[in-house]
Amino acid sequence: MFKILISHFDDSVKQELRKICLACDSIHLLEAKTIEKLTSMANTHMIDCFFFCLDQNSSAIRGFISQIRQTANYAHTPFILFSTKMELLVSASLHLRCCEFFLLPMTNDKKEVLIDLIQYYDGLYKKIHPDDAFQCRISTPKGMYNIPYNDILYVESALKKTIIHTKSGTITLPLPLYRLREILPHTFFVQTHRSFIVNIKNAVHLDKSKEPWIISFFNYEKTAFVSRSFKKDFLQIISSFLDFMED
Repeated sequence: MFKILISHFDDSVKQELRKICLACDSIHLLEAKTIEKLTSMANTHMIDCFFFCLDQNSSAIRGFISQIRQTANYAHTPFILFSTKMELLVSASLHLRCCEFFLLPMTNDKKEVLIDLIQYYDGLYKKIHPDDAFQCRISTPKGMYNIPYNDILYVESALKKTIIHTKSGTITLPLPLYRLREILPHTFFVQTHRSFIVNIKNAVHLDKSKEPWIISFFNYEKTAFVSRSFKKDFLQIISSFLDFMED
């Protein structure tokens, strides 16, 4: 799974980037709001591409890029830099290597260029990791599970265990829900409740007449829930899926 880590964007641009990534298959979108969190995630995950907005904390972001470029893991990793200020992009281009630059706001032409760029990087990743592109690998004390992302309907927390509901049945794992939250791609696996993570690509109906809201899946009798505290973020995300049916 091609992992993109984004950092220091405001909410409106972040939502645009999420929609762009949804247009590309097999993208796992991660977010870090601080340099400290950014450093931690780069050390604990193998990130395949970084998105940064230079409008805030530009010097710290450039320092992070310069430092991480000196490590073997990230010597050639692509960095895509955004800003509303041309002078910040020009300055960064003079001091940083292997970077792409986008002046905000994102026009339709720029969005198309960014999609092509992501797909190019993702294509290179799939050539290097052909077996990892479309499945979730989960390691537990009982063994290794390889589950195609498209087969997962939703994930449910129950009695300190996690139940993965798939098109063919269920898989119970001795792991807390947050561990799966870290593994699953954020672009289309969305937390809708403190006990549920939903693959919105497999959701077919949203019933907003009930409390909590109920999400249904094709040819599967069990349902997932959307609690009040997750409703706003959930609605923003599913707006990208024009075929999602709701009341």
